[in-house]
Amino acid sequence: MARTNAMYYKDDGNTRYYCNAQKSGYSYWSPTPSEWPEGKFCVTELNDGIFWFPYESRYLFKGATNTTFDTTNWYVSPSDVGKTSFQELFSDCRNLESIDVHNILNAGVHNVSLMFSWCDKLINVNLVGADTSNVWNFSTMFHCCQSIEEIDISTFDTSKGTTFSGMFQDCYKLRTIYASSDMSMASKESDENMFDGCHSIRGGNGTTYDWDLWHEQDSRFAKIDRPGTRGYLTNVNYKGKNNIYQKEDGSWQPKKVYINNSEWSNVEVYLKDSGNWQYIYQE
Repeated sequence: MARTNAMYYKDDGNTRYYCNAQKSGYSYWSPTPSEWPEGKFCVTELNDGIFWFPYESRYLFKGATNTTFDTTNWYVSPSDVGKTSFQELFSDCRNLESIDVHNILNAGVHNVSLMFSWCDKLINVNLVGADTSNVWNFSTMFHCCQSIEEIDISTFDTSKGTTFSGMFQDCYKLRTIYASSDMSMASKESDENMFDGCHSIRGGNGTTYDWDLWHEQDSRFAKIDRPGTRGYLTNVNYKGKNNIYQKEDGSWQPKKVYINNSEWSNVEVYLKDSGNWQYIYQE
């Protein structure tokens, strides 16, 4: 199969070609995405209707003015294990609001550094189903995504990750990070400022941004928040469930709680030693 891509957008019925990229080579744009007319979406195609990412895909859409991208027919070969770089793939896309990348973030990708950096209007990114098992560089992946409030990394595998510095740095409005387990730091080499500036973050058991450790917002908080373990992550099993608050004397105990006339049974109620109110979830 030929893997030379033609990438273009349509402007007033005219097709303007911008980029021809070999799978193993660099992609060059003329003009650069930052010079595209505002609101013009990039369309990608191959002779079989699929856009194959070149191995060196860094900067590919850097600075584009799109509010979204249709990624339906975008493809990274997962059999080319760990060969594709997404470094700064969408960085400085200052108008980007929503994108689905679960189908391209797979075993073929090794670098997501700065992938969404300075996408300061981004509010929705679909990562559910993404495979990051071969990614080593997660640094500043979401740096300065200043509008996003929720990120689901429940299918991320970070066991090969060495660099996590600034991964969520300065995501001021980010409140919830859903995960299926504690993030693996088995190969970690750097993690400074991983959550620095995440002032709105709240873990699933109520842990909030620790201002006393503002200079140490690192992977120590990359854990599911639960009794006895402080973290900024929330168990994905709680996603979409209503949060309520109830103050109780004593430790964990089963309770029946009524919300909107619907009975929830087997709910765990917990009061921290400090007396702070805690989340209660249906179990």
